[in-house]
Amino acid sequence: MNHKEYRLSTEAFPLKKQILFFSLGWLGFQIIATVIQITIGGVYAYMHNVSLQDALYNSGNVVSILVNSTAYIALLVTLLLIGNRDLLKIVKSFGQWQSYLAGVICFASIIAFNIIYGNIINILKTPVSDNANQQGLETMDAAFPVISMVIFGFVGPICEELTYRTGLFSLLKRKNRVVAYLVTIVVFALIHFNFSANMNTLINELLNLPYYMFAAFAFSFTYDRFGFAGSVTGHIINNVFSLAMIRYIH
Repeated sequence: MNHKEYRLSTEAFPLKKQILFFSLGWLGFQIIATVIQITIGGVYAYMHNVSLQDALYNSGNVVSILVNSTAYIALLVTLLLIGNRDLLKIVKSFGQWQSYLAGVICFASIIAFNIIYGNIINILKTPVSDNANQQGLETMDAAFPVISMVIFGFVGPICEELTYRTGLFSLLKRKNRVVAYLVTIVVFALIHFNFSANMNTLINELLNLPYYMFAAFAFSFTYDRFGFAGSVTGHIINNVFSLAMIRYIH
């Protein structure tokens, strides 16, 4: 197979748009989510005559799913508007069946790694549970299964691929492919890390990092070789599968 035929150029998006994709998808998402959280929490506090702090604490899943849903949709719309006609440059990857096959293989490699790493952890007898990111996802999915599937199974992966592959990875690959892989892997893993973890949960958070690091590598490699369609296919399948497993296990 001639990989060059299916590989997207680093210059698929102009430099400024690559920077905007990453900055908005990373920092912009945090800002959007915070503003929405305060807004929704404020409304909840007013309706129930409680403080904002109490509203954010007591409203639980309702505010969480509203914040995540609104933030992801707002981010997706913003990224699509910024991409504009340049998005046509990545659409061609969806016309190549090899990209979809690559996405399936990407997902399979993540599952294989998770099984191997999980067995190593078991052999070492190191207790590991789901990290804060996964626990929050499980809680929201239990309360709002349909919305969670749409947002975390489809919208979220699209936003993250535009942010960390079309944005960050492609931006850094202009100078050095190895650096692009390393930085993207670290950044992608850390966005799923709970920096407010106490000493009791910090080790658990650290032990969960390899799962996200390998996933970041798999998505980046698939994007590098087969374009956006390949990486987003692998990402969507992975997230949908994870949500399905949550429901099966629980």
